Amino acid sequence: MADVVWLILVVSTLFSTQIFADEPFTRTLTTNILCPSAPDCASLENNDSYINVAHTSALGKNDALHYIYTSFGAPTVFVARTSRDASLDFNLTRFVSEDVTDRYGSLNFTDGTPDAALALVFTELIEFSDVGDSGQLPSNRTLWHSHDLSSGVWQNSANSSDTENNVVELRMNLPENSSSPLNRSGSIVFRFQAFNGDGKNSKLPHLHYNANITQVYITLENLATRYPNPRFALAMVAVRLNGKDNMTINDVRSIDDETTPGAFHTMNWITPSSSEDVFLQWKPLCYTNRDMQIGNARYTYHRGPQKQKLHGAAHLVEAYFGPLKEIDADETIVSFGETDDKFYTATNYSVWALTVGYGTPPVETISLLVILIISIGLGIPAVLIIVGGLYVIVQRYRRRRSSGYADLTSSYPPIGT
Repeated sequence: MADVVWLILVVSTLFSTQIFADEPFTRTLTTNILCPSAPDCASLENNDSYINVAHTSALGKNDALHYIYTSFGAPTVFVARTSRDASLDFNLTRFVSEDVTDRYGSLNFTDGTPDAALALVFTELIEFSDVGDSGQLPSNRTLWHSHDLSSGVWQNSANSSDTENNVVELRMNLPENSSSPLNRSGSIVFRFQAFNGDGKNSKLPHLHYNANITQVYITLENLATRYPNPRFALAMVAVRLNGKDNMTINDVRSIDDETTPGAFHTMNWITPSSSEDVFLQWKPLCYTNRDMQIGNARYTYHRGPQKQKLHGAAHLVEAYFGPLKEIDADETIVSFGETDDKFYTATNYSVWALTVGYGTPPVETISLLVILIISIGLGIPAVLIIVGGLYVIVQRYRRRRSSGYADLTSSYPPIGT
């Protein structure tokens, strides 16, 4: 009987999840390296840093998403949702101009204004002294040392990107000097990848993706430190189309930790007033080894978001949104590490994953395998209890029937006496 119940459960589950499932939504992706391939994107004369710009177009049935990645000014990812017929209109000559006013309006799209747009700028890398070993960024800014990510030496992204798989990699090295967070072998790497359908990244923390998403893995490797108990934090600034509304970070909890054991939280950086806007999502986890495994996972903490005016270099923001002084931005700072992990210098390595997408953030769901395991684990004992209970009831009923019959011959003498 238990086998029958299990078979019914499997068939019904597969029937409901496969037969009635919606057709997967997909997009057609194309990625191109725009700079330094173009003549206008020659290396800067003062420090031999490459100007890197890449574009991924993601065509759907009725719309298109455009992702633009750049290291020029500060590492930035820009995403916009347009009509399907809209194309990128990017004047690279004006974008790389030393005259900031030339940069305004150098990034546009044909066929009207996008429905939604967001630029995420990685503005600062903050080294801080974690005196209390809490993993969290201290409020005392004298324990901070900030490194402007717009100043550094960027390698040629064409050498490390994989456009066939829609991967764009921006790699920074800084000159070795007293103010640099890097030694000669150190690096900060932003690895972006867009997707054409649904799935989970094969790398931890196995973030969900769909056709409306690009993901970035940010790696801090062999950074030089100045404190005896150092940790790093990353400052990010989000600029949105119609960005007057406040963004917020929701801590979404789930009972499922199948892909990231022990991590029941997902952070969604969203605009509460709109369900059809650009969002950011991450797990509050980083990893302290190239071999990303559960054993080297560490917690992350965030501060913000809070409204502020942009400062410093954010050239891609200027190219689309205009002068920085007129722009409202939302800043969040994410710190890496947790109590008793022996700080950054224990491994000199941290990697953190982030999702940037349009629409509704993916939701953690229990997989079919887990459903089957739980169902079998609970179903078999339930069946045994029911069968055992029925057996006891039947046996008691039989005893009562047998004890209710009297021996009618017991009160009569035997025949012939």
